[in-house]
Amino acid sequence: MIQRLFSVCWRLTILVLPWQTRWFGDASLVGWPWEQGRWSVYVSWLLIVATVILGLLVRRPGRFDLRKRRGPIVAVGLLLLVTVAACGTDVAVWKPALQWWTQVTLLALFVWTLVRAGIPRRTLAVWSVAAMMPHVVLGVWQYALQRVVGHPWLGIATQLPEDAGVSVIEHSVYRVLRMYGGFPHPNIFGGWAAVGYLLSLWLAATAATKSRALWWSAASASLAVALLLTYARGAWIASAVGTLVLVGTIVRAHVAKRPEPEGETTSLQYLVAAVAASILIAVAVAVPQADHLATRFHP
Repeated sequence: MIQRLFSVCWRLTILVLPWQTRWFGDASLVGWPWEQGRWSVYVSWLLIVATVILGLLVRRPGRFDLRKRRGPIVAVGLLLLVTVAACGTDVAVWKPALQWWTQVTLLALFVWTLVRAGIPRRTLAVWSVAAMMPHVVLGVWQYALQRVVGHPWLGIATQLPEDAGVSVIEHSVYRVLRMYGGFPHPNIFGGWAAVGYLLSLWLAATAATKSRALWWSAASASLAVALLLTYARGAWIASAVGTLVLVGTIVRAHVAKRPEPEGETTSLQYLVAAVAASILIAVAVAVPQADHLATRFHP
């Protein structure tokens, strides 16, 4: 029973993790709202805590020895010392610092629980990509509508391109809303989309059947479109570098591997097909948005 609850809980946590639903208090800096200074409790935190507790109760398949991971522990200790030295006795500064440490600690415990439970990497990748698909659909709708419809239960704030402070592509006579999805800023969405895109490429390359490879190729193409319309340059660079690394890794494994039986599709072919599909779809979407994309390179 506990094992089943744990399996449901960690999957649900990954699905909820990208959403920004939270309870928060007000904070100000020099008389203005201060987002980073707000103490927030996210719904995903509750699921993370439940996953960690259930994970501790589940019989683990192998031993997770912390003594072999002294490097990360020392790094965390040094980071904690830097935090204490930087914050000092300033209570106002400690609030965002504690918020950050709470988030990092909970995420670290969640990852540790999944590693300890021996969850396969492929299973984690599948659920991580699945968690991004609602945001892709939502983001495309927002971009077509050119407004973000707020929803308190989903943690989404209303965003209009004509309002000050909203992230847009600005031209001389009009403003184009960037894709938000369910995230507080397009750059954050872009970072998540880049990770989801690379995971979907890896899933396509390692698919067991052609139908599954086709499915993950479609997922990678949709994430490529979302990545493009966030107009997040850092995410573009990260996805390009990640794709090159992934292709290089698959090529090296393909060269070292024994020849496949004639007629059998290889991982390299699956990967090339997924990348090609992503590029074709992204180019088809990018051509009508060429003037918007140009502003990201020539502001």
